[in-house]
Amino acid sequence: HAGPAVGRGGVPRRALGMGVVGDRMDGVAKFRAAGGRHIDGAFEYRNHEDIGRAVRASGVLRSEIFISTKIPSSMLGATLTAAAIERARAELGMEYIDLVYIHTPGGGGAEDPSTQPCARRGWRACRREAWAAIQQAIGEGRVRLGGVSNFGTALVDQLAPRPAVNQLELHAWSPNRALLVPMRERGIAVVGSMHIMHICISCILSLNMEHPGSYKFGQGTFTRALLLREAPSGIGRVQDNRAL
Repeated sequence: HAGPAVGRGGVPRRALGMGVVGDRMDGVAKFRAAGGRHIDGAFEYRNHEDIGRAVRASGVLRSEIFISTKIPSSMLGATLTAAAIERARAELGMEYIDLVYIHTPGGGGAEDPSTQPCARRGWRACRREAWAAIQQAIGEGRVRLGGVSNFGTALVDQLAPRPAVNQLELHAWSPNRALLVPMRERGIAVVGSMHIMHICISCILSLNMEHPGSYKFGQGTFTRALLLREAPSGIGRVQDNRAL
């Protein structure tokens, strides 16, 4: 495989990436063997160490694999985010991470948001400090790109410089089409995520019994083939509360 083709914001053009939760080293290895080169991690996925082991065992050059991870809302802030980046590098066993996201604008994740330090200090201040820590890591070569996940336009505009990437829910049940043009106008690449279990549950719940093999979405009816073609990516609520 040649090095990755570079797209908007310096993000490699990838048709498909893999996100893994928990102990999934075997799945990462199979994805890599099939030609996959973009692997998506996160603290909340608990997969850094498995990703690192799978990459080292793959025989593929590190420069040909694109690794991303996400900083949860409980780790936002100048000191916490800087420490999180170093922890992620250590767990991955890598000198640099290709892309580091802010996982959610604030208050998301498994923890009670009211117990998080930023809930008391203010999410906007924490996001800005976290973004500055990511930018510092980029300047020092420990991170290549900075991105956000599930950010609406107003929240993206609070960050400078602008993120290279915004990872969004993009599928037939929640297309978020209104965000695609504003992101493009800002030079921000959009990456779609897909949580397969959520998609399958949505398919089951919206099964149109009057027309077997098709599904209800709003006022329309779609065939399975159309959904497979038009709904390539996944789940996550976009936040765009200017007061957040």
